[in-house]
This record gives sequence, structure tokens and C-alpha cells, in this order.
Amino acid sequence: MIEPATAVWYPAQRGVPSPTRYRDYVQLALRDAAPGPDGKARTIDGYVAFLESKGLPAAGIEAWLAAPMTAVRDAAPAPGRFPVVVIAPGFGGAVHDEAVLGEFLASHGYLVAVESSPGWRGRRMASDADVLPVAREQALQLAALLDRLRTRAGADGSRSAVVGYSFGARAALLLAAQRPEVGPRAREPGGRHRFQRRQGLAACRRARPGPVRHADPPRLRRRRAIPPDFTLLDSLKKARRMRTLVPGLGHFDLITLGIARARVPELGPSGPEQVARIERVLEATRAFLKETLG
Repeated sequence: MIEPATAVWYPAQRGVPSPTRYRDYVQLALRDAAPGPDGKARTIDGYVAFLESKGLPAAGIEAWLAAPMTAVRDAAPAPGRFPVVVIAPGFGGAVHDEAVLGEFLASHGYLVAVESSPGWRGRRMASDADVLPVAREQALQLAALLDRLRTRAGADGSRSAVVGYSFGARAALLLAAQRPEVGPRAREPGGRHRFQRRQGLAACRRARPGPVRHADPPRLRRRRAIPPDFTLLDSLKKARRMRTLVPGLGHFDLITLGIARARVPELGPSGPEQVARIERVLEATRAFLKETLG
């Protein structure tokens, strides 16, 4: 059995900069990616071909892979104890998709970790009946990751939170229902998926969840597949709920691809306005965690 590829970010001491490149995150994620249709291991070249098939220009992809990130591999940890945050990526997401969020939160004093999702490692969903088992599988994975993160030097295990993106929001809420000691649940954005969004999450309504923040890119409202449905969030009567509306963003703007398209000129026209929108979501997430975790 291949263990999920894991990235951990932490506040670090200043030193000689040797920044991670986006390519490094992709290579880490590929360690546990499901084999391709030909049964062979996935590669960087295959990842590039996949992005090209989605319309991204080759020059932009290469510039993105070479782009410096803010993390430094094996940097000396900063002194102190820090709240812990685990990130639940979307159904087919992995560590590279949440790299910007992980780096951002670590730079503001959080110990952060993310692992590949079940879908990235080959799990499939054929119908609504598969939604709850997969969400539970990811929730168990998150719980194990949280337990490991709490044992790291510098971790303040008494302050913890989970952030869920897209399908990962289901797993985040299930974890919250099972582990009441987990603090806030930040959702980015709500779980839009071709299957029913509320499938199997009744347990979350019976739980006593902590604060919940939901980031809602309104462009999703124009998608033909599934309109936004806040019934589950609205049913969490015992939780303090916050909803952030950010005009001008789409579903994939809230993963690393979004900030890359906004900042890497070769990926296409964007500009500072889009960067500002994405930074608003990052800052809202940070402020939410600061308010509830300290």
C-alpha cells in the first residue's frame, strides 16, 4: 500500500533562501498518483500533457512549473508552539493544489499539512452511493494526519482546525462531527460536485460543530450542473457560521492554479485585480483561524 504523499509547512527561521519550485510539489504529489490509463506511473510529462489538454499553453505550464514558491525545504523551525491546521483537498486534489494556502498559513504562524485525496490515488465514484464512503475515507485520513501533526515539535495540539476545499469540505465536516476537539471548519468553496451535496452528512447536523466559514465564488452560480445549496450549512444551528462572497472568482481559482493564472503572464491575461480577489480569500481564511484559534 502506498502512503499518501504529504506536505507539511511550519513557521521557520530566516536563513539563506532556497525556495521550493512548483515542480517540486507536483513531483511530491506524483509519488502516490493513480497509474495512468496505460497502467504506467504518472510523470511530469504526463501532467504537462494533461494541462495542455485543458487548454493551458505549453509556455505557461513550463513557466508555472519553474515558478519559485515561498517555502524552503528543511528550513530550521521557528521557536514556539503553533496551532495545527489540516487541509482536505478536493476529490482529485493533492498537495500541489493546496501549496499556496499551506505556505500562506504557515507564514502567519500555523503548522499546516495536506495529503493526497482518495480520488488522486485512484478512488472512483460511480453514483451517489459512493459519496459517503469516500467522504468517510477522507475523514479518517484527515484524522490520522491531524494526530501525526499534533505530535510534531512546535505543535500546539490544543488548538486545531481543518480547511476543506470542494469535495474535501464533506470530509472536513465529518471529521468535525467525529472529533469535537477540532476547532473551526473553514470551507473553500462549498462542495460542488455532480453528486448530491448533502449525501450522508446528517451526522454533521447532530454534532456540535465549531465556527464554520464558507467562501463562495459567485461565478459558480452560473454553472449548469449544480446550483449552490447551503441547506447543510444553514442547518448547523449550534455553529457560528460566516459566509464570504468574493465576486469574480471561479471554483478553480481557490487552488494553486488560480493564483498561478493570476501571476504567471504566460498562462494568459489576468492581472492585479484577480490576485487581489484570491488574496482576499486567503486573508479571510487567516483572519477566521486567528479569531477562533488565536
